[in-house]
Amino acid sequence: MDELSTILRDQAGVVSRTQVHDAGLAPHDLKRMLRRRELATVHPGVYVEHTGPLTWLQRAWAAVLYVGPGAALTHSSAVRMAEGPGRRGADERVIEVAVDTRHHQNAPAGVRIRRTRGLAGRLQPNLSPPRVRYDDAVLDVALDAGTRHDTVAVLADACGGRRTTAGRLLRTARDRPRLPDRAWLVGILQDV
Repeated sequence: MDELSTILRDQAGVVSRTQVHDAGLAPHDLKRMLRRRELATVHPGVYVEHTGPLTWLQRAWAAVLYVGPGAALTHSSAVRMAEGPGRRGADERVIEVAVDTRHHQNAPAGVRIRRTRGLAGRLQPNLSPPRVRYDDAVLDVALDAGTRHDTVAVLADACGGRRTTAGRLLRTARDRPRLPDRAWLVGILQDV
């Protein structure tokens, strides 16, 4: 039980079925904990240690654990994790999780799974929860922006927040083999 307590503490009160079993609890122990409401189901095979509403961090952990090994927060969720709460215009209803392109799993409500080429080179698995590098996440958010004006705003906000520089974003953009509208984006980053 001490190992389970440590996992729950380290993961904002969220744990997967596999982690419960790896901590030495039997399937009947998990059923008992669910019946007693010591744990509550978030997604199939993912549990939280209370029955109330989840915090954003708990939802993020639940999404990463549901998708499984190799999963990491990406796009706006990775940016949110790095910058903290309160980012203007941020939609926090959906948690975005990146996985390798070979991964095929349907996303539960409130989770968007993004299959990503070359994910291993972008990951920061040592962070809690795992996520893609900030520069990659910002670039992804900028590329998903609705208009060119919105793209410029995302890049300028990231550089203005001093979490990255235009030079680092430019290197990240150049490292990507597939980049829509590369010439325009590189030009903008050189101007920023």
